This record gives sequence, C-alpha cells and structure tokens, in this order.
Amino acid sequence: MLRYAGHNVLTPGLTGLGDRAHLLRKDLSLAHYVDDVVNAACFAHTGPAIFVGHSFSGLVATAAAARLEGLACGLIYVDALIPEPGKAFRDMAGTEFSMVLAAHVHDGWLVRPWPLPVFGVAGSVLAEDFAARLTSTPLAAFTDQYDFPHPDAGLPRAFIRCTRNQNPLIVAQAAKAREYGFDYLEIDSGHAPMITAPDLLADALARCAARMPLKPSAEVYSAYCNRGLFRTSPARSGQTLEAAP
Repeated sequence: MLRYAGHNVLTPGLTGLGDRAHLLRKDLSLAHYVDDVVNAACFAHTGPAIFVGHSFSGLVATAAAARLEGLACGLIYVDALIPEPGKAFRDMAGTEFSMVLAAHVHDGWLVRPWPLPVFGVAGSVLAEDFAARLTSTPLAAFTDQYDFPHPDAGLPRAFIRCTRNQNPLIVAQAAKAREYGFDYLEIDSGHAPMITAPDLLADALARCAARMPLKPSAEVYSAYCNRGLFRTSPARSGQTLEAAP
C-alpha cells in the first residue's frame, strides 16, 4: 500500500529470524540486528529515510537511526519500545514479563514464539499463515542492554498506538511517547496491524511521514554509507582483484 502511494519501502529481515532462520546461531545479539538494518539501508542507497520499529524492534530502529544520522529524517514507533540507555527489553518489561520469558526459553538460549493472542491475530483469517512463519528468537534479544547512541534530539518522532493491545508495557510506552511530545496516532488494531489492519497502518504511517520533512538531497551524498558504516570490505572501483592462489 505504501509503495503504491509512491513510497520506497524496505523491510529488512533480522539474522536468524523468519526467512533468515537458517542463519540462527548462539552469538547473535541486539547489535547484529542493528547491523542488519543499517546495512540494508546503506546497500539499498535510497537516500533520506524514516525508520519504523514495531514492538521489540523499536530498540533496533532507534539505534539504526542514530547510526545513520546523515540519512534519518524521522523515527516511527508502532506499538513499540522506546529504549532507555543501559536497560534491556527484560528490564523495561518488569518482573512478570521476566517470568513469562523464562517459561518460553528452550535449549538454554532461544525463546519460543508467544501465543497468537499476544499478537492480536487469533481468529484472523491469516492466523494460520502467521503462525507458520513464527520462529524462535535468541534470548539475547531480550537481555542485551541498550548501549547504543540515541538519535539527535531534533529528529522527528511519532508513536502509533494499537488500541486493542492492552499489554501494560506498550501502554506505558505510549504514555512515554506522549510525555516526550512525539506525534501520536491511534488505530483500532491488535498488536500486529500489518497482519490484521494493513490499511489502517499504512494510512497512519503515511500521515506521520507527511509531517516529517525529508532532508534536502544535497545533504545525503553518495559517500555517506562508505564512511565505515558497511560491515564488509568490498573492492572499490578502480581496484584490481587478484586471483586466489
């Protein structure tokens, strides 16, 4: 829907999750997920970008926007966590969540998916397809402290609240967003509006984006992503590649 409206949209997967589940390994961390998003944006070379984080990925989107301060022109939280320096997801969620988290841990380092009602998709015609695509998440995603820079205070921010989700943690995040003066919208949806209410979510994202002016293209120069941001060492134009012995 957003692409049809003329937006250039990236939906990067996180290493070890979803269609990248074959890359799952024990050393994955929150930092790896931030790298996933940063590299996706850099390799796509799309220019000015609004970063959108849903749920847990509010942590990832915030850190990625801070790393790509030369590209970021907005940050939108969709029923998402607004990070607090030095605190992990588990710390922000509290004691009750810690007990739920412990009950979902398997093999010592993985967390099995939450029940469908948590996502707000139970009863949806897409529930079966949704469930089939859920994968276990490394425990580190919930226990790694947020030790990343925060975006510049002047970066526009918005929060989209899914009103059918009454999870106390998300309710608290919405209150925090309003206290901080974020642009604030509510939609009649459960916690996974991209599944159950994509039209409402697309409209809300477009409305938020319209109030986040893009940076002039002159400020987004082609060399930006090459300044130590890529997590690789590609051959540069003009270099000679030597054959392996």
